[in-house]
Amino acid sequence: MTSVCETLRDSCKEIWHELHSHPFVAEMAAGTLPERKFAFYIGQNIVFLRELARAMALGVAKADDEDTMRDFAAIVSNIVDFEHLPDAPDHPVYRPWIEFFGGQEYWDTLDEVKAKLEGLCEGMSQSDLARIEDIFRTSSRLEQMFWDMAYNESAWSV
Repeated sequence: MTSVCETLRDSCKEIWHELHSHPFVAEMAAGTLPERKFAFYIGQNIVFLRELARAMALGVAKADDEDTMRDFAAIVSNIVDFEHLPDAPDHPVYRPWIEFFGGQEYWDTLDEVKAKLEGLCEGMSQSDLARIEDIFRTSSRLEQMFWDMAYNESAWSV
């Protein structure tokens, strides 16, 4: 049986392909992304992370059990305590960022979140799963728009 995470990812594989081949990502990997574009991205990401921490704090408040409260609280703590963004293997500005998102701790956390999502979706109705798929697709589109905004150094269009 296909996992919920695989189903979600398959539902917007075109968007994910575009994310992975986005000029921002490609130029950063090649070490050719202008530093001002990266600085713009970091500034916007800080704004996003602040708002994400607030949203996750609502998860703590609305959780039905202590385990879920702890999960949301850990996310809030990780965001609030995140002091330095990692910079690309051959570029002093991008190396820490790439090391962070390529590091084992990030991937371990991602695996934990995926396992939690799988558990939360167990036994859900098809209509609820379709709603989650719609939310995931929307968030993937928003991610793509975020990369576009950073690359073009433009205001958020939403």
